[in-house]
Amino acid sequence: MAEAIITSKGQVTIPKEIRERFGLKKGDRVRFEVEGERVILHFVTGNILDADRVPVEGPLDVRELREGFQEDMARRVVEKMRR
Repeated sequence: MAEAIITSKGQVTIPKEIRERFGLKKGDRVRFEVEGERVILHFVTGNILDADRVPVEGPLDVRELREGFQEDMARRVVEKMRR
């Protein structure tokens, strides 16, 4: 089990072993969920807000864009499961 210390500003560094296991890097987003007395940390990846990181030429077909995101998310899930 990994541990971390909370700084005076309320910041926590995610331990290296966890960052490596999940392929996390600078700028990745996280979401916190409170469940009773537990806090669950979710790694947020591949949402529609990442669209500005994808080079696009010409008009977009929303169905094609959605399919591209779904394929990318499936690829990321498979990569993480292989670790």
